[in-house]
Amino acid sequence: LKDTMAFIGQLHEEKKRVDLDTIDRKMVYLLSLNGRSAESSIAKALKISKERVHYRMKRLEKQGFLHGVLTLFDHRKLGISVHEVSLSLHPRADLSTLQKSLENSEEVNHIAFCSAPHDIQFQVTTKNPDDFVQFFDAFLAEHYTMIHDYSISKILENHYTGLLFLLQDLEKPKITEQKGSAFLKEFKQKKRSVGYSIDEKDKEILLSLGLDGRIPLMHLAKKIRLTPIYVKKRLQRLIEEGYIKNFIPFYSVSFLGYQWYVMRLRTKGISEAQFLSFLKEQKNIAWMTKRIGSWNYYLSIFARNNTELNTIIQEIRNAFHESLVDYDTYIIFKQEKYTPLVL
Repeated sequence: LKDTMAFIGQLHEEKKRVDLDTIDRKMVYLLSLNGRSAESSIAKALKISKERVHYRMKRLEKQGFLHGVLTLFDHRKLGISVHEVSLSLHPRADLSTLQKSLENSEEVNHIAFCSAPHDIQFQVTTKNPDDFVQFFDAFLAEHYTMIHDYSISKILENHYTGLLFLLQDLEKPKITEQKGSAFLKEFKQKKRSVGYSIDEKDKEILLSLGLDGRIPLMHLAKKIRLTPIYVKKRLQRLIEEGYIKNFIPFYSVSFLGYQWYVMRLRTKGISEAQFLSFLKEQKNIAWMTKRIGSWNYYLSIFARNNTELNTIIQEIRNAFHESLVDYDTYIIFKQEKYTPLVL
């Protein structure tokens, strides 16, 4: 598996399309609930053979729609800081030089090109805020001639809200099997109240899972030189303690005719639990991030056109009009780098 993953946006010059039938949609939806779900478990839920599930997953990978399974971590529990920088560039800025510099930086784990008011945004992972300041000061010193303006936000939490839009009006399939290495039981259990500090072997496990969330336990055990049973116990603890939040599929949703929009909100007096519960019921909203900055919530919305986007925005406005101070939206054209870091 490659060390980084790329996303092609709808407005990118390479427009591709894939057609997902009912089984494909339900299969990817089940993966979105738990990307480590066994092919046999998915097959049982969809009432088809394991071989058909395997064939369909490989076909979607070859078509460029499915890129693998990512592991979503709680970076605050890991003791690391994540900041997002949005840049507005001068018209004659050498974008290729800037992009190459960001791609070669170990601290930068996410790069995306977007519409106004900014041209490019990237996320920086460091051990603490002071390290970010040091990184950004050096970055500005090197590239200030290309930068017209910038803004910075600190990411506090990431919440994956699902892929309900894939089902459209289809009935939700369910996986009922508790066995295997999907750790369904552990995800359902309440997190432990006693603190748990990860060691170097735990870090090796997390690094291995970052871009390969479906890696078999036998392969993972061999890679980090532990027995499969011991690796499984460590994974169970990492999930129960909340270090691992989800195993999620990485996909190019633009191939289905959707565009990736970001809605930024500034709120006051909002019930976060109620807000998150609302978002999880909205078919077209896949992510919510809580931040410190000019905007305190960012939503990733997948819509087929501006009319559909406007409908989603109006639903949010109607539901939280008393708490919504301001909002805006922009488009993600493409993502050039995604590398989850565990320091």
